[in-house]
Amino acid sequence: MRQCVTALAALAAVGLTGGCDCHEDPPPPPEQPKTITVRWQYRPGARMQASAAVAGDTVYLADEAGTLHAIGLADGAKRWTYAGGESFWATPILAAGRVVVGDINGVLHAVHAADGQKAWRFEGGDMIRGPAAAAGEKVIFTNDSGHVICLRLDDGEELWRFTDYDAIYGGPALAGKTVLVAGCSMMLWGLDLADGTERLSVELADATASRPLVLGAGVAVSTFMGHVLCYDRADGTELWSYTPEREADESYASPVSAGGIIVVGGGDGAIHAIDAATGDRLWVFATGGAVEGALAIRDGVVYATSEDGRLYAIGLESGAERWRFNAASPILAGPTLTDKAVILATEAGIVYCLERP
Repeated sequence: MRQCVTALAALAAVGLTGGCDCHEDPPPPPEQPKTITVRWQYRPGARMQASAAVAGDTVYLADEAGTLHAIGLADGAKRWTYAGGESFWATPILAAGRVVVGDINGVLHAVHAADGQKAWRFEGGDMIRGPAAAAGEKVIFTNDSGHVICLRLDDGEELWRFTDYDAIYGGPALAGKTVLVAGCSMMLWGLDLADGTERLSVELADATASRPLVLGAGVAVSTFMGHVLCYDRADGTELWSYTPEREADESYASPVSAGGIIVVGGGDGAIHAIDAATGDRLWVFATGGAVEGALAIRDGVVYATSEDGRLYAIGLESGAERWRFNAASPILAGPTLTDKAVILATEAGIVYCLERP
């Protein structure tokens, strides 16, 4: 499946990580659109395709110029910046007072969240696209060489490494003491958190850029073709599969869930809601462009960004649009939610903090 890597490299050469052939107009807005208040804007000076991370009163942003930014959640004022040196496509995570993020040159950076000073750097050897995951004193990340690498969070010392047959884009997910990854090899793996020993291996019907979604005793992944597959985490038995009405060959979003409903965006420009127990289609909401980033859910509302430049707020149960915001620039990164706000990072290099109606 090296074509999986080759295809994405070709897209990267023209500045994209995916695309939508739908070329559809976005749906009309609600009859009584809500007034959306922009709390602040921040301009990092470079394009962004990674979602923001929030911890306490601080927002952390990683841009394509290789700079990590810390800004105030209340006012968008810059607190510090860290120069990583290479473009960031991965979303940062916060763990044990550190901001951890990988770059396209394969370096995992750990930075002190308080002041932006380097804690350590680890040379992983190949491009890092997905967010890392932290568990206790460990941090785990994946790269385009198919490596799953576990480091000691305190000092970046390598603890173990597992190698898949091909690139892993989506990053790892954690289920108790198991690390779950899936990628271009069309394999889903479950690894022992302690030492990387293989616990589960499942052959998928298609390659995936998805971070696995843990669903109780199950695990789900979305594929490049827009399918969603769910398996038993104990033995790998397929529990159900979901097929979109129109397949897309460039779907990169990872699924999320709440209230027994899975939602995922696709290269078909649509947001799909799926019954987490059965895999049945509940509703489909069309946007005007590919939906690349992971969606976010809070208080019964799904928040989705699209390459059509809009943020959509959609009822989780009904699939009906509540409101929308037009950023007037393609948005590849998924939205980040706080108790009262939504944070968007756009391809144009503008970060918006919106008050949630």
